[in-house]
Amino acid sequence: MKFIERSFYSSKGLRPRPSFYFNESEQLVIAYTNWGQKVNQDDVFKTIEGYLLSSLVDDEVTSPFISVPHLGKTANHLRTALLLLNELLYKKYNSSELSVGLEIFVGFKKNDEFVFGHIGQPNILISRKKMNILPVYQNLDLSLDLSKENLLPPVPSKLIGINASVDLEIESLKPQDGDKLLLLSYSWIPKEILNLKDNQRSFENITKTISDISDQSFWLGMLEF
Repeated sequence: MKFIERSFYSSKGLRPRPSFYFNESEQLVIAYTNWGQKVNQDDVFKTIEGYLLSSLVDDEVTSPFISVPHLGKTANHLRTALLLLNELLYKKYNSSELSVGLEIFVGFKKNDEFVFGHIGQPNILISRKKMNILPVYQNLDLSLDLSKENLLPPVPSKLIGINASVDLEIESLKPQDGDKLLLLSYSWIPKEILNLKDNQRSFENITKTISDISDQSFWLGMLEF
């Protein structure tokens, strides 16, 4: 896997720049957007990576949470890592008053399976040869609900760490050679990128397509398989 990312800023719609971690040898990518008080990056990256790497050494690694029957082992390990993060953030930063929340994406490839968990942004799309770019997951900002005439600055609708419990979305796919997973932090998915042809889907051209039609800040990450 390869990972590239870039942020684009506009004074009309400021959006916090996501922090990211990519470990090519362990096939792990983490991207999160910090809303509110700044968290220690190690709290995020080490909590998730530490548990997932332990699961590589011991497939039966102990979990303090009950496994979900419809998820495979790797997906359950990822779910546990995110639940541990939620518990840490809530107890360390939000137990007495709400001060921070994160939008997050975590992707982990083991053998031929890529499992990913997320809450809130980024939007997730897949680019596969001879197919249109397809949305895998879309999260609309609250700003779309609150705006009337002019679009308000981004407001997250889902966050991890703000409650003792959290609803996570855990999914998986079997990527093909040449597949690209697009991670887009933006208030919606611009329709202009969905019909880009195979030869128009470079990272540079996708970012240019969005910036040409947008006056909002956005972040784009591309994971190449």
